[in-house]
Amino acid sequence: MGGMRKLGSRVSIGVAPPNQAIQSEIIVAMGRALKNLRKLKSEYADLDLANTKKWHRLTDEFN
Repeated sequence: MGGMRKLGSRVSIGVAPPNQAIQSEIIVAMGRALKNLRKLKSEYADLDLANTKKWHRLTDEFN
């Protein structure tokens, strides 16, 4: 295995199997998405998003 594999905007060089490298990239992307959701929640706190069913569904999928 190993070699170079382009993942998103990065080039990963290593010995990890491609599946593991892709899984790591997905985990990083999910972390960024959750951070963005939290940021939006704080920016729009006056809308009380935390008490909506949609908000709970979105955040539960990332936890």
